[in-house]
Amino acid sequence: MGKNKDAEKMLTELSTLFKISLSKGREIITIEDELKHIGSYLFISNMIYSKKFTYSIECDPSLYQYQTPKLLLQPLAENAILHAVPLPDEKVHIHVSIRENGDCLLLSVQDISKGMSPETLEILRKQINAPRQPDKQDSGYGLYNVNERIRIFYGPDFGLNIDSDPDIGTEITLKIPKLERGEPYVPSNPV
Repeated sequence: MGKNKDAEKMLTELSTLFKISLSKGREIITIEDELKHIGSYLFISNMIYSKKFTYSIECDPSLYQYQTPKLLLQPLAENAILHAVPLPDEKVHIHVSIRENGDCLLLSVQDISKGMSPETLEILRKQINAPRQPDKQDSGYGLYNVNERIRIFYGPDFGLNIDSDPDIGTEITLKIPKLERGEPYVPSNPV
């Protein structure tokens, strides 16, 4: 169909996606690899959904060497792709960013869209923090899972925050400690 370049790029991105997903069995990867993974995921998803959204990724290269539990950003981006409602005559724009805040990293997925009502936002916040029932499949499960993974790795001072404003969009921010490759996280002891 004359789309050889698109097919070649899709295969390359799919290869990157699988390679980083597997990561030789490691649960912790670098920020650089997490960014490669989310870039591949967004490219493939955009092709699958006939370019129904646009996206951008922003991170200072000085943060690439820090570590993160793998696959944190993908569920957040998937949530934006599936649930964000575009503003009239526009596509949803998904902006992924990683920035430092003192001794922490903030990983963010923001969608420029119609956003959520305050009531919907409050329901989602409760779902993210509520204990799960194994058979219950509701809209907050992926977000809950990411939040729990962060808290298991780093404790209750870290995790997910969600904000949304009608006609502006939704931003989900993950707070994790800023750790270099191989550096273990040891929570402070507030004695």
